[in-house]
Amino acid sequence: MAEQSREKAKRDFRQEATDLIVDMLEKGTAPWQRPWDKNTAAQQLQMPHNGATGRAYTGGNALYLMAKGMQQGYEDPRWMTYEQANSKGWQVRKGEKATHVEFWQFDKTEKVKDPTTGQVREQRVKLDRPIQRLYAVFNAKQIDGVPALAPQQREEWQAIEAAERALKNSGAKITHKGTEAFYQPGSDKITMPPKKAFPDQAAYYGTALHELAHWTGHESRLNRDGITGGHAFGSEGYAREELRAEMASVFMQAELGVPHDINRHASYVDSWITGLKKDKNELFRAAKDAGQAADYVLDLSKHKELDDTLADKLAEQAQENTNARYGRLMSTALADGQGDRLMKAAAHRELEAIAESQLSNPEDRAKLMQRSAFAGAKDDKEKAQELDSAMRELDYIENLPDHVAIARTNAKDKRIVELRDIEGVAYVDKQSGDLTIAAKSPEALKNLMDRTRTPDTVVVNDTMPKTNTWAFDNTDGYAAELVKPALERLGVSDGQIQKVTNLLLAPEQRKEQLSESFKDIAQQAKEQLGPNAKTFPAQLAEGIYKGPIIAETEHHVLQQVSANSTVAHMKTAFAQAPTVDKDQHVKIPYNDGKAKAVPFTPERAKEKTRSLSR
Repeated sequence: MAEQSREKAKRDFRQEATDLIVDMLEKGTAPWQRPWDKNTAAQQLQMPHNGATGRAYTGGNALYLMAKGMQQGYEDPRWMTYEQANSKGWQVRKGEKATHVEFWQFDKTEKVKDPTTGQVREQRVKLDRPIQRLYAVFNAKQIDGVPALAPQQREEWQAIEAAERALKNSGAKITHKGTEAFYQPGSDKITMPPKKAFPDQAAYYGTALHELAHWTGHESRLNRDGITGGHAFGSEGYAREELRAEMASVFMQAELGVPHDINRHASYVDSWITGLKKDKNELFRAAKDAGQAADYVLDLSKHKELDDTLADKLAEQAQENTNARYGRLMSTALADGQGDRLMKAAAHRELEAIAESQLSNPEDRAKLMQRSAFAGAKDDKEKAQELDSAMRELDYIENLPDHVAIARTNAKDKRIVELRDIEGVAYVDKQSGDLTIAAKSPEALKNLMDRTRTPDTVVVNDTMPKTNTWAFDNTDGYAAELVKPALERLGVSDGQIQKVTNLLLAPEQRKEQLSESFKDIAQQAKEQLGPNAKTFPAQLAEGIYKGPIIAETEHHVLQQVSANSTVAHMKTAFAQAPTVDKDQHVKIPYNDGKAKAVPFTPERAKEKTRSLSR
């Protein structure tokens, strides 16, 4: 996330989270075990959520943040990244230590060409192995300027009514008798003691929701091994299922406003500790299963009917979420017109999330989505393509490293160049016009500066830099002259170096240079192939070209594709531009404006080789 601070250091996050929760269990508590003050409804258990976007954290992340909050004495359930806090005008206090959460990327976008039509389309493909990313977040108590928490004010009768509706709408068969509460998978029935057997209504509904969590595991519902696997009482499998039901009931109670009984199911603690110590991933599997169980029940309890008033409210909520999450970035870091398109796509995404979480009727969801700027995208191919493209760009922005995200917000004319070869970024300073290289940290910057030194370099100041930025004076246009040899010594590709120097040109200058370069390369084509030679600019979207490189200018390379035809490629399209070699044929395919030259042997040459071999 652009506003997110991504943790790149190698660390075993899952082991850290598991160790913390095991330690709490061994000391007689757990992240979900919070005391309840019946006289203060505001002290209702709230699940951790993002203070900037309003989105709730889920699964193992939610449990870990609950645990860290209890460990550090944070009563506030709001967490956010450094950039998200800044975007709201708040400031993380100096010296505050971040907590980390994980995000998993399971797929990516690839372009495929239809063999029949030749059209190029994009599709999501599953990664061979999911990629784990860690993000640094801070609690609201670590941040200055955050407004006081507005607690969820919910009367006891409202919580009880919501819990009763959840039981009723589930359709579960519940019998009241005896003194024990349990779920029987064979008969698919829940048995509960009479309500009067419980000290209060909260205790009754808390227990009922726990048993309802077990009920979701039936083979006809979520088909969870803890229920369908036939695990005997007291077994490891039985304890795992109890852990899932306990977590699920907490999730449901937090959503419905029902107080949680901190003393329930203490008999299983030793088994939970043993299981968690054995496998660091068990906590996260349990949290995921518990979240699914809770969502299953809560979805059944939803009875919202969409009218115009509610639709207005939900659309307004989606826009607020969008502004909080993307507003600062979109207003300062993107080219004219681009920000508006991405903001509309972000609002569409937020509206989808709200429709999914708050509306159970598919027709109501569809009706709400009509308020999106991309309404009807499924039936409008052009609009659907624009939405898909914007969504992918949003995903890219959200996952930018911190130093790249910051550079975006400070780039002159909203143009930057990511220098992936050195994990840095180049941009032009707004005030000075100087070219700036931003590294991911002061330590990384010092390493880069050390690598640019030559044997005759005179070190004037060898102290550790305090920032991660390296400015190149652009007085009289000297920045390009200064930065080019430095980047060359760092191993930055020619294409990226060209992009950096282009940042220092005004748009008119850049256009003029490219125009003159194209005229020059076209003239070289005529000189080599004759006066009838034609030169075409490369099609950046989906072009594929074959032939030798026969000429070059500062900005272009020229490829001969037939006896009288050539194609001019901009060098900036390549990570490493091909060199002139009339004897070497190359294939140059384009993918989203990026090109790569691959050597290949023409069919006629292959045939000649085969003839000679015969």
